[in-house]
Amino acid sequence: MKPLSPKDRWRIAIHEASHTVFEHHLGLGTSDSATIIPAGEYLGAVSTRSGGLAHYSKPIARKWLVMLAAGRAAENVLTGTRRCTDGKDFMDSLALCVRWNLDHRELALATKRATELCTTTLWEHIGAFATVLNETSFMDRDMIYAMLAGVPVGLDGRAA
Repeated sequence: MKPLSPKDRWRIAIHEASHTVFEHHLGLGTSDSATIIPAGEYLGAVSTRSGGLAHYSKPIARKWLVMLAAGRAAENVLTGTRRCTDGKDFMDSLALCVRWNLDHRELALATKRATELCTTTLWEHIGAFATVLNETSFMDRDMIYAMLAGVPVGLDGRAA
């Protein structure tokens, strides 16, 4: 695989940073690692200990939809990149919808909420996290905890 351009590295750092920041903000846990080192078909990844889809309730599944939509939403808001789907995140979102009998409106609401949070509450946190991830290429759990120290937890009572 050829090396990523600086523009692509930044876009992927924004994408992965947003998943990590959103996961924490939504009260879904904290990621174990984040990387923008390409591996296989993925240009970046976030590792979490969240468990399988069967352990969630419908309200938690809705929060996961927001977190999964965050990567694309942050790319759109913070880099101006417009993408319709982003592979694994989109497939995971569809799996959640099937598992919890959610329809396409739930995906639209999740994308709207992710975009709102990217433009208001979380954009500075995503930018700071992405800057470190872009510089280091990999962040372990300790680095992630340090970066998330100032990120607010909660959605003002809204699930999505």
